[in-house]
Order: sequence, then structure tokens, then C-alpha cells
Amino acid sequence: MKKNRDVEIKKKTNHSKRKYKKSKINIFLMIAVSVFAVYVIAVFVGQQIEISGKKEKLASVTQELQVQEIKNNEIKKSLESNAGVNSEYIERLARVGLDFVKPSERVFVNVAGN
Repeated sequence: MKKNRDVEIKKKTNHSKRKYKKSKINIFLMIAVSVFAVYVIAVFVGQQIEISGKKEKLASVTQELQVQEIKNNEIKKSLESNAGVNSEYIERLARVGLDFVKPSERVFVNVAGN
């Protein structure tokens, strides 16, 4: 009878050891899954925050682009309406500031200094 009791005790201890190992594995698995889930959620939230920031930046850059296009169109219109005036102004700047002359002109230099 003692042997039977010893065998039963061994079975119970083996059975309890298995339960302990299984519960230990289950707890470890649950912790690992929980940590992974928290990581995935953190990455997702971080990406959403980054996306919203990029959308705001895109909206501001788009607005700046529209303002610049309006300025460019105004400058083009003013250049087209004043084409004659602008060419005269450019010619005067080239002659006075850069000492340019037309190909058919002769340049006389006063060597006396007066």
C-alpha cells in the first residue's frame, strides 16, 4: 500500500509540476502578447501624430504656393503691360551702369579729363 501511495503522490506531483509549467508558459505568453500589443498601439499612435503634422505642413505649403502664384501672375501682367517702358529702362541701366553701347555706335573718350 505504501508503494501505491508513493506512486499516487508521484503522479500528483508530476501532474502539479506540469500544471505549474503550463501556467508559467501561459503567463509568459500573455505578457509577451501584451507587450507586443502595447508596442503596436504606440507605433500606430506615433504614426498618426506624424501624419497629422505632415498634413498641416502640406496645407501651409499649399497656401504659400497659391500666394506665390498670385504674385507671379501680377508680375507677369505688369511686365507685359509695360514692355516698352521696361526695355527703355533696361537699356538706360546697361548704358550708364555697365558702359554698354549699341553695335553701330561710336564711343568717344575724353582723354583731357574735362
